[in-house]
Amino acid sequence: MPSRPDPLFAVAERLILSLYDGGVLSPAVLQRVIASLAATRWETRSDSRANDQRSLPEVVVSVMMPGNALDNVDQDYAAVIDHLVGAAKETARPVSGDDRRAAGKPRKRSAAPQIGNDDAPESELLEQLAGTRATSNKKAKPSRAGRNTQAGSGFNPLQNAAPPKKR
Repeated sequence: MPSRPDPLFAVAERLILSLYDGGVLSPAVLQRVIASLAATRWETRSDSRANDQRSLPEVVVSVMMPGNALDNVDQDYAAVIDHLVGAAKETARPVSGDDRRAAGKPRKRSAAPQIGNDDAPESELLEQLAGTRATSNKKAKPSRAGRNTQAGSGFNPLQNAAPPKKR
């Protein structure tokens, strides 16, 4: 743990704990906050606590791994931060001149991959993903006229509706 405090870490810590205390810290929000502050030294020791006395590593682990017990908080915290910072660095790679020009142009959609009969489960998955499966294999839905026209047992808000009384 570095002894000198990182000012960017202090900002990140206050931001994450404030969002957590406010009840608006979801995994998606936390991912964006950590990705936007990826240059932070995340191994800095956390001194602040949330309103429920959780530290920053405990908050991050409980938000990103909700079913996980808080037994190995430091290891889980390091794994989450490494994953999110690594993903942020991969997506923020520098753009060269050729890439900038190509990024503005729409790309042509490639044709669906040729499906071989080598591996049946794999080819079935590829067919499903490509949307090329024949319609004869799908279960036929009954037509609207063929359905039972009796009232269902579900909730109908208009069943006993009455106009509002006049004053």
